[in-house]
Amino acid sequence: MVSKPYTNQPVPKDLRSMLSCNIHEALAVVKGLTNARPVVNRLLRGDEPGALAEVETAYLISRAGYRVEFSSHKAPAPNPDLVAWIGGHKVNVETMFLQPPTGGRMRLTEVDRIKRAIDNKSRQLPRTEPGIIVLYNQAVAIRDLQGAGRQIQERLFRYPYIRALIVIKDLPRILPERQKETDNFLMTSKRINHSARYIFLVKGIDLQPHLLDSLKEIFMPPRGQPQRSEISSGG
Repeated sequence: MVSKPYTNQPVPKDLRSMLSCNIHEALAVVKGLTNARPVVNRLLRGDEPGALAEVETAYLISRAGYRVEFSSHKAPAPNPDLVAWIGGHKVNVETMFLQPPTGGRMRLTEVDRIKRAIDNKSRQLPRTEPGIIVLYNQAVAIRDLQGAGRQIQERLFRYPYIRALIVIKDLPRILPERQKETDNFLMTSKRINHSARYIFLVKGIDLQPHLLDSLKEIFMPPRGQPQRSEISSGG
């Protein structure tokens, strides 16, 4: 059961729009994961966007049947990072809710902000193990993502240990489901309840087919596809 401090605090509308799942269900699952207390506490203290992104990502990976936990390659670790075991391999996961810019003289495009996020997150991922980055970005236009697929991939290629970048954008209306794949990226639109979700996956330089298939299963499952029966909570 979700604790009262959370249920008494409504999720802000702009954050609710980025969630494809029932946040109470997701939080109940994530609270059972190893070392999840710090991220759960961040969420309970005030619906922090970054914590929401991390909770939903952990929930989606766990729901697909993969082992998930929070740990750190650094010690001590007051804020452990998300780690998954996919296809028998440890995969480090960095998540980020890319908030709209608050001002300043230099205004970057959303594509430039995504490339900057790749640079920033690359410094938080171990270089000796595979990693992925999951970015929630409500402001970026899908046509801009598709048009910039090659330049985003070129930025990702600077960091061979980052196997993929997943950009998630949700819209509060239903759109036709469709999918497009190129050498640079895989883009799909999914209907989720009464809204639509765009998932834009940029392929890293060393993205193996089995990991790509697993990422599709986690973030782009076909409608009505049953989830795996075994959901591990790590440990």
